[in-house]
Amino acid sequence: MIGHYTADELADHLALPQASIEEHVRGCESCGKALARERTLRALLSDPAIWATAAIVREGVPPPADRREQYAELRQERADVLQRLQPLLRSIDTFRRGEVEHSRQFRSAAAVHVLTKEANRLRQMNPQFALMVAEAAIAIAEKLDRDQVSPASLGYAWLERAIACGTLGRHREADIAVSHSETAFDSDETTELWDWANVWFSRINARLETSRLDEALQYIDRAADAYLSYGDRWRYLRVLLVKAGILYLRGEYRESADAYEQILAMLHAGTDTEPYATAQHNVAHCYLGLGELDRAEALFSESLATWDRLGFEIQRTRALWGLASVVFVRGEWSQALAALEVVRRQLVALGVVNDDALVRLEMAEALLLLGRPAEVRPLLDNVVVQFATEGMMRNARMALAYIREAMQAERLTVRDLRHVRDYLANLPMRSVEPFVPLA
Repeated sequence: MIGHYTADELADHLALPQASIEEHVRGCESCGKALARERTLRALLSDPAIWATAAIVREGVPPPADRREQYAELRQERADVLQRLQPLLRSIDTFRRGEVEHSRQFRSAAAVHVLTKEANRLRQMNPQFALMVAEAAIAIAEKLDRDQVSPASLGYAWLERAIACGTLGRHREADIAVSHSETAFDSDETTELWDWANVWFSRINARLETSRLDEALQYIDRAADAYLSYGDRWRYLRVLLVKAGILYLRGEYRESADAYEQILAMLHAGTDTEPYATAQHNVAHCYLGLGELDRAEALFSESLATWDRLGFEIQRTRALWGLASVVFVRGEWSQALAALEVVRRQLVALGVVNDDALVRLEMAEALLLLGRPAEVRPLLDNVVVQFATEGMMRNARMALAYIREAMQAERLTVRDLRHVRDYLANLPMRSVEPFVPLA
């Protein structure tokens, strides 16, 4: 990485530690201080004692004198459980053989908490392992009495199961897990708005993965308002980014642009942050879809400069791609073709397979419009894409087969290419939608 990590990246690092960030922070005073500030803030906001004490102050009742001692005992109990668990967390096979959910030494609320936290840590590195650990937490929690473990603890274990299932492409199971989480939180009188915000955000992700965009929108504003009420600005902005993205996928470019402009207004103009550059880049695509090419070009240029300063090479290349697309839409196909070839070569060097395929499809459109169909087949013959699940890959292969069949029959049109390009670009957010050939 070049430059400094954003506050969002450092916050994510606290939830899911990354060796590369840890190494960078040790040698970077600026990021070290930022991480310390983020750690302090997270500790304050995540400690239930803060909110319990706030409620007590409002009611005018003094807090219990032994609260600090109780929390110290709880932390020690969790530390002891983690120490006993660590040898079993070395691999999936070791964990499976350990049969944690059947062991009496792990029959406690502390074990549920530690296993849930470990599932959170593993969710991106090894989602299959995270799923197994979350299932162990659920199994233990369901064996304990209500006075031994809170329903909210069970709720968070179900949430981790939902996230792991979603990462593995098991979206129906993820949706069911979120429902179990909602039931658990609903039965706990101590459930806070923060807990519900996390449930709603998981529900949003489950709806997105199953292409239920309208249902996802129902949870957006509730989650955003909840995060904002807790002062969690970054999670709030992340939810707004999702909302703007949903509106874009629905073809509501004006509404999406307005949402992105709201995000830009909240952030500090001119600052080199990933959320700001992302919003710039995405709203540029909205204006491109609206045909407001000068505005789109200006925003792609600004995001390019920001990505360049941040040292984010893939995003920088995508900004160049956006600028090339502006030239394409203006009808300057020869210039667009040359610019897209530069972008394609950079994407190949970066190993970004799907973007390379999409750029080649756009280049093929330009070649057809320039009256050079003979150059299309060698450009597209070896196009490949990669998606996370077999279902998505099957749909993607069908879309590419449609292109190859049209080329063989010498009936390939710009409309065909654009149809497939749009389908593949949106497939990660509409994973269950099958490919439908043009009539």
